[in-house]
Amino acid sequence: MLNILLIEDSEDDAFLFESALNREGLGSRVCRVENGVQAISYLEGEGDYHNRSTFPFPTVIFSDIKMPVMDGFAILKWLKTHPRCSVLPVMMFSSSSEQADIEKAYRLGANAYLVKPMSLDELQKSVQIAHEFWKRCSKIALASAL
Repeated sequence: MLNILLIEDSEDDAFLFESALNREGLGSRVCRVENGVQAISYLEGEGDYHNRSTFPFPTVIFSDIKMPVMDGFAILKWLKTHPRCSVLPVMMFSSSSEQADIEKAYRLGANAYLVKPMSLDELQKSVQIAHEFWKRCSKIALASAL
């Protein structure tokens, strides 16, 4: 099972993402925060996010780019500077199809970039592919750690 941290300020987009996961029956756990500041608190297990049973450390992050308080680019920069978080796979999930945004996300360490809006079927397929890929990666990492 993957523990997904969804960093998304739009209720509609978060609903679409979670619906795609549920339709696919992937059995992943999704915890959502609305901006980068909340994401950092979540990742550090601070404040409301201190209970790791309720808020498990993620195995993959899906993040929007354009959000209030702290955007997705700032999150990518922060992740690079924190050893435990720097190895987390990050998939950007954004309405921007600007080539400059896509290139910037990859330069800052994003592992994938999905452009919204997509249909539920397209999103479901993308989430399924990402889920299978990161599930295999996490099994390999676990096996090598033992």
